[in-house]
Amino acid sequence: MHTTPSWPPAPTRLALSTAHGMQMIPTIDLANTSRREVAAILSERCTDVGFLYLTGHSVPLSLIEDVLAQSRALFGLPLHRRAALSDRVLNRGYTRLGEETLDPANQTRGDTKEGFYIGDEVPGERAGSCGG
Repeated sequence: MHTTPSWPPAPTRLALSTAHGMQMIPTIDLANTSRREVAAILSERCTDVGFLYLTGHSVPLSLIEDVLAQSRALFGLPLHRRAALSDRVLNRGYTRLGEETLDPANQTRGDTKEGFYIGDEVPGERAGSCGG
């Protein structure tokens, strides 16, 4: 029997290990929080925890599941295939583990994450113009 999972996962799976013991991954309910509150909470949680769950966003579960499956497929590729997806001119595409240092004032080594950045194509961007 196939059941549809809820998102985010059940609270028992929302704990993360920190230097101070276990901590719950923060969840922000967009349906019941003002834009001003969301901005403040996002800033706090992205600084102190580094990630969070969003609920109340109306994104269909099927789309979330598809994005997660595509992400697993992308990051499951061999390193040379992921590296070929990097665009250093536009700062888009794949970034390697340790390639970025997002907090150089407090870090001596690169971040322990991989990433994939996307963005809109802007006319003239590759030529170095603002497109206008």
